[in-house]
Amino acid sequence: MKECSSCGFETEDKRFNYCPMCNLLLDTTKNKRTYTMGLSAEESHTAEIEMTYEEAKIVSRVLKELSKDCDGWCGNCWIDFEE
Repeated sequence: MKECSSCGFETEDKRFNYCPMCNLLLDTTKNKRTYTMGLSAEESHTAEIEMTYEEAKIVSRVLKELSKDCDGWCGNCWIDFEE
């Protein structure tokens, strides 16, 4: 989540670097928010988990590393995080 410290504009769109209202640089918020995570193999499960942006960034990186070398019938774990 990016937020303007001046006018309070918020966006999750990573393409925004500057506030469209006042043209100030947007800050990445460190507040906790809910991210959806899921597991899927023969069955699927999703859950909403509260974490900070930095925590979600680490989880996303770890899951990508685990998934890239996976062969065969491994399950899949994911998070709805985009940088």
